[in-house]
Amino acid sequence: MNTTSLLNLGASGMMAAQAQLSTTGHNIANASVEGYSRQTVRAETAAGMYSGSGYFGRGVDVRTVERQVSSFLTDQVSQTSAQASADEVRKKMLGQLESSFGTGQQGIGYAATQLFNAFGDVAAQPADASARRVVLERSDDVASMFRSTASSLNSLQSGVTQDLKNSVQEVNSLAKHIGDLNGQIAATRGGGQKPNDLLDARDQLVKELSGYVQVNRVEQDDGSLNLFVGGSQSLVVGTNAYQFKAEPDPTNTSVTRVTLEADGVSRQLDANAVGGGRLGGLLEFQDSDLASARSQLDAMANSLSTEVNQLQSQGWSLKLDASGQPVAGAALFSTGKNGAADLKLAAGLSTDDIAASAQGGTVTSPRSNNTNALAFQKLGEKTLTFTLADQSKVDATFTDYFSQVVADVGVRVQTAGNRADVSSKLASDAQQQLGSETGVNLDEEAANLIHYQQSYQAAAKVLQVAQKIFDTLISIGGG
Repeated sequence: MNTTSLLNLGASGMMAAQAQLSTTGHNIANASVEGYSRQTVRAETAAGMYSGSGYFGRGVDVRTVERQVSSFLTDQVSQTSAQASADEVRKKMLGQLESSFGTGQQGIGYAATQLFNAFGDVAAQPADASARRVVLERSDDVASMFRSTASSLNSLQSGVTQDLKNSVQEVNSLAKHIGDLNGQIAATRGGGQKPNDLLDARDQLVKELSGYVQVNRVEQDDGSLNLFVGGSQSLVVGTNAYQFKAEPDPTNTSVTRVTLEADGVSRQLDANAVGGGRLGGLLEFQDSDLASARSQLDAMANSLSTEVNQLQSQGWSLKLDASGQPVAGAALFSTGKNGAADLKLAAGLSTDDIAASAQGGTVTSPRSNNTNALAFQKLGEKTLTFTLADQSKVDATFTDYFSQVVADVGVRVQTAGNRADVSSKLASDAQQQLGSETGVNLDEEAANLIHYQQSYQAAAKVLQVAQKIFDTLISIGGG
């Protein structure tokens, strides 16, 4: 064991302590940076030097700087974040949908009941012009309420479309950045050390991406990370990032479809294929919740208008033809291909067009006969057939069916709220577990700072002692 060996021992100890101090300082500086993983220095005892007296230590070697990371917990955070994001956006959209179906005096059910009651007033006084005027006004109210509700649903669809487009842009941007980082990370692997900060940055981008779409990760030998949507659809492969698109459905331009362009092939992805994230939640709301509500609203508008117009055609109005014979009632509602959105009070109607009388009576009977008006009044209790967009049919009274529609939306809101609460808790727990594994504890880092400072000072003392010995040896040799 010579003086040079002692100098090397002190120098290696100082270098190791300096590396640990630098890494600890880096941890402290990034303690509040989202996505940063705590780093530690991995030091190993240098191989001993053999002599006749045994093996003498040669100090310490700094092998690498490692980041504290858990692949399992990182994947858990991504998966739970994706589900929480999907559930949260669907809960918010359902809340807006529920508001579109007004309750009480602001709802379709109330407007329809007022119309049925107005026919009851006509039944009491079949020839009364003011009672007939109220029927026209209440019919217009019903049509206006249907159009207003349809407009609210269309506004929701427009919001979903814009949100889908914005989310697709974010996904494409994040995927491109991840591909760029893949290239940088792969380029550093030739040096044999992992670029910890680049890896943290990529993991953080993947976490942000999971807020929009659920992805599966597959790490490659060169350190790059491949990402797949729906289990098999490539999103990022090496430095290549494929693109999402949000475009109108060719068969129904009122809704938006999301496709993934990969290798010249466009694949349409529904909510199940997307798996989660904001895109998944928006698609589920559009294709399930909103589509169901629009179908039910149109079914109510079509069924009610058809039934009212049919009753009108089966009764006598107060109008007479050229021969003095009573004329059948004209349609109260005009409809179009867009269901509730096109429902209107028919143009050119007068109070004489209300068909309060049943057909088959004398010329004078329409002014006193109320049979048809009573049938109108009982429409709220009559079983109607409601035909939905998928051609399925539901038999129920108008009042009961409207209650079912409102209850269905309410159940969806409640279920979505419960799901959002559960998934948010799971995501929070997963993030907390990951944080406890990879996060920076400032108290621990402060203690490490003191410890490594003392190690540095001790190693410096070794150097100082070695220097004194060396100086003494020099002076002895010179003497």
